[in-house]
Amino acid sequence: MDYQQIVDTIDKQRGSFAVMREPDSREVLWFIGDAKRRFVMRPYSEGAIGRKPYRATTEEEYRESFAQVKRSLESGIVDKVVLSRVVLHQGIGHTTLGHLFAHACEIYPHQMIYLSVDGDKVWLGCTPELLLSYDAAQGAGRTMALAGTRPMCGRDIAWDEKNIREQAVVSKWIGEQLQKEGIEVGMSEAYTTQAGGLEHLRTDIEMQIADATVAEKVLNILHPTPAVCGQPRAKAMDIISRVEKHDREYYSGFVGYQDENGMRIYVNLRCAALDMKSDKAYIFVGGGIMPDSVCESEYQETQYKAMTIKRVLETK
Repeated sequence: MDYQQIVDTIDKQRGSFAVMREPDSREVLWFIGDAKRRFVMRPYSEGAIGRKPYRATTEEEYRESFAQVKRSLESGIVDKVVLSRVVLHQGIGHTTLGHLFAHACEIYPHQMIYLSVDGDKVWLGCTPELLLSYDAAQGAGRTMALAGTRPMCGRDIAWDEKNIREQAVVSKWIGEQLQKEGIEVGMSEAYTTQAGGLEHLRTDIEMQIADATVAEKVLNILHPTPAVCGQPRAKAMDIISRVEKHDREYYSGFVGYQDENGMRIYVNLRCAALDMKSDKAYIFVGGGIMPDSVCESEYQETQYKAMTIKRVLETK
């Protein structure tokens, strides 16, 4: 991969464009002008954009929101809620969008990296989570359940019960929702996977998809999964809309591409909205809150997750 060529090409662009690199790939996909391959970027929800200005979440605000979520969990209204926060990073004006994208590709070879520029909206992301892969020729579909987070400590170290339950909720929900639509799935055992200095529990899920129409249906069934909102979905989303002080915008939405050969769509995690003029980046992170979650541990988890993007933004 010629990083300098990537930097130069990005930095010469004017107007709207997008670029991405899939995990473990050396090919960069460009989305400039009219093309058969279409870049896809959808927000977390229809109401997730533009109501509230970008702003950082204070630790006190996070604790207040956590307490409200815990009360809902303890009352039995929901089983899980994903609570997010925004971390402000100052100091990105010393570099360019091209350098940021190339640096992210270099330090995170196993994640999907994307940069999207659409008018004043500039988003950069490094996500480990596939939402849906569809191969039209084979009629094959793939997704994953990715939940549970801890600092990297080794694949042979046992996971705690909270993280095991959190991941099991996501796996079970995905299987049940697809089977309700008559789509049979095959699931792997949960295993430890690494992403950006963190470890997660992951289950791989395979299915057969008849055509592009069914693939779109599966995409709409899966989004948003309990890994980004909670369970039951509608109640968790309602709680999130009331307790979070920010709009999620594209965080925990999905991003990827579609063409005549199928689609590759990822959950938009570890991402940031960039404001190069004001030298600021707004990093979006979150974590699953369960009945036995502890605020200090959950807050620290978001700190770890924010470091994924901070490592990219601190490039010189």
